[in-house]
Amino acid sequence: MCLQHAQKTADAFSNSGRANNFVNETYEMAKLVNCSETIASAVFRKRPSGQLALYAMKWINAGKRDEQGIGDKSYVIGFFVSYADFMGFEQVREQLKKIETYNTTSKVAT
Repeated sequence: MCLQHAQKTADAFSNSGRANNFVNETYEMAKLVNCSETIASAVFRKRPSGQLALYAMKWINAGKRDEQGIGDKSYVIGFFVSYADFMGFEQVREQLKKIETYNTTSKVAT
């Protein structure tokens, strides 16, 4: 699913009629990396500049599950990543660490 999503993204950003596409950029997928069961990234090469862009994707398993556990309404969300995004995700990671520590060390009322 991530491969198809990445290709659709490349096609959409390669549209010469796209807003703010002043230099008629095209996007070509140079690499797709599976990072985990639900996360992948794509590296796009932008033409004519030759610059690279990183696109992160998350697969959402939704809907009625088949025998392999794949939902019939599964989809992918994605966005182009910046350093500011990673700084924000570091904060989220720290929050998750605290929550996981709390959940594994606190007594839960029964």
